[in-house]
Amino acid sequence: MPLQPSQSFTSTTAETSPNPRAPLQPQQVSPNLNSSPQPLPNTNPTPAPNPSPITPPPQPVPAKKRRGRPPKPLSARKPPAPRTINLKPTLRQERSYSRDKKLQVITFLAQTKLPRTREGPAPRRRQGAAETDADPAELGLNPSLTYRDVTLKEASEFFKIPHSTIEGWWRRREDILQGQGRKRKGKGGKGKAEARRVRVGDLELEEQRQDGDVGRT
Repeated sequence: MPLQPSQSFTSTTAETSPNPRAPLQPQQVSPNLNSSPQPLPNTNPTPAPNPSPITPPPQPVPAKKRRGRPPKPLSARKPPAPRTINLKPTLRQERSYSRDKKLQVITFLAQTKLPRTREGPAPRRRQGAAETDADPAELGLNPSLTYRDVTLKEASEFFKIPHSTIEGWWRRREDILQGQGRKRKGKGGKGKAEARRVRVGDLELEEQRQDGDVGRT
């Protein structure tokens, strides 16, 4: 028996339409192989602490600049006399020396030259002196002679100053040129001076008592 058009339409829609009473089937989702992995959410409720700022290292403190004009180097200073020893020698030995005296001795050692009077190997050079002999023509001396530096012993005999004192001045020549005094080691210098003054005062008081000026009633 041939189907009617209305019946065929009804059966077709019945096959394709879902049953409202039938249970829903889970929809299958195919995995996406091309997608990049997603980061997991932060489950920690505590926020991350901020990094502490990096403290830069301390900068070196520059040296304090000295007031006034810089001192002349020894090579630019005028010698105390012509470049040969013809100064008036010192006749008496002093016990204390001024800065001008120290500069005079240091300049004398640095710039005064003596003619060589003996042949053979050159003597040892003083620390801080020139490495080679000076050109006599540049110093205004006789070019037919050779000259040498003055030794500490010769300077000691000329100025009547102990050899060790002149040696210490030459070793500290840069500090003397800068006007810096000698650095004293140790403590208690002021206390010793005060004790010395008290002792001298006691002696004077004792002498006055012996003379009868003090202590009379």
